[in-house]
Amino acid sequence: MDKERQKQLLKIIVDEYIKAAEPVASGFLVHKLMEKVSSATVRNDMVTLEDDGYIEQPHTSAGRVPTEKAYRYYLDHFLATQDLVKSYKDKIDQINQAKNDVRFRLKELAKYLAEVSGQAIMVAFAGNDVYYTGISNLFSQPEFSQKEVVVDMSRIIDHLDGVAVSLFDAVAEMTVELGDSCPFGSRCASIINKITIEDHDYLVAMIGPMRMDYQKNINLINYLGNL
Repeated sequence: MDKERQKQLLKIIVDEYIKAAEPVASGFLVHKLMEKVSSATVRNDMVTLEDDGYIEQPHTSAGRVPTEKAYRYYLDHFLATQDLVKSYKDKIDQINQAKNDVRFRLKELAKYLAEVSGQAIMVAFAGNDVYYTGISNLFSQPEFSQKEVVVDMSRIIDHLDGVAVSLFDAVAEMTVELGDSCPFGSRCASIINKITIEDHDYLVAMIGPMRMDYQKNINLINYLGNL
């Protein structure tokens, strides 16, 4: 992608789709750009983005949605280094500093992460020892409204211990995987981190659709790595 304007349009499309889960129309983009660019120019740029595989048109809409390629570009070019919101930090620290065993604390952290992210969370205490929460968050997303998608995801959930075994030794630092490279299914994205508490390693994974708030969720999972 070689035009700054097209990069700006793509960022707006991804940001808006993450927020609203609705296809983004050219009229919205013109308004967002404060009418600095003509409608015809925006439409031409959208055609270019579509031809290059960054956006696509759902059958029932005049708007466009990001593709897996768009999300990958977004991750590589648009995310900024940010501190986690203080209220999130304070709550995570409070849970982690409680006088409970590590297993209990990690479960409470998982529940809190699921609550504030709106995604599913998996914690692996060892390769085949797994806790997960927030599955209802996952299935409430519009991406999981079709029966076959729910069935496919349910099969993966049924075998999360096997997924954890494959990830436990493979993941050394935070990683973001989506689409075909996501270990939780090609319709998903995951943010995975290895954390060390009291000299023991644990694996934490956030699982959701590719349409997730990467900036916020990466900050959350990254903060766990610094406990």
